[in-house]
Amino acid sequence: MGAPAKSGRKTVRDRPAGKQASAAELKVVAEQEVERQKRLQAIDLIFGMWKGRTDITQDGLALQEELRAEW
Repeated sequence: MGAPAKSGRKTVRDRPAGKQASAAELKVVAEQEVERQKRLQAIDLIFGMWKGRTDITQDGLALQEELRAEW
């Protein structure tokens, strides 16, 4: 597994060691964290949304094959 892809955005972690983060940098990091938390909440809401359904096959592969057979 290689290094994670660079997004092009600078983060507080990209600063040289010993250099203090400015208020603007901290604000950006805080805003990024808020957006990250929103995405995680959305994922949590949809995770397992088909779990209790009785009208579809519970086995994902079987369901996929059933749906594709209709094509």
